[in-house]
Amino acid sequence: MSDPTQGKPAYGNRVTFSAVGAVDMIRIDHLGTAGDYTLRKATVADQAKWPNEWAIYAASRPEVVADGTPIAEIPGIKGNMEAQIELTKKGIHTAELLAGLDDRSATFIDDRNGITWRDTARLLVAAKGKPDARPQMSLNTANQPRKAA
Repeated sequence: MSDPTQGKPAYGNRVTFSAVGAVDMIRIDHLGTAGDYTLRKATVADQAKWPNEWAIYAASRPEVVADGTPIAEIPGIKGNMEAQIELTKKGIHTAELLAGLDDRSATFIDDRNGITWRDTARLLVAAKGKPDARPQMSLNTANQPRKAA
């Protein structure tokens, strides 16, 4: 399908909904332009405009009952919606959970920023007077492909 006024194919958009903590997000990929997308909070109008995509997301939306400091409060992650979505997809919903990761798991979260985010989360948790956040958990990375060194 093409748009004769533009002189190039009209590809449309691909829409996906996701959650960052308790916030519903929408990603609109503008097809036909490499890497061009919009990421923002989902609105009721978005739900009405894309009811099928919303229904799929709503049926599988995770119930988040996380007690602790939201990851959105961690410096370096605050304002970075892509990082928040990635952490949420991997089950990290609070600064306390991120602070408790070991080195391997933090690197698995993000090979460039994971350890920095984890260390920043530890500082935030300590500043809030919470118990010392030492490495105490590991993500199950046994089934994940290993990266070449």
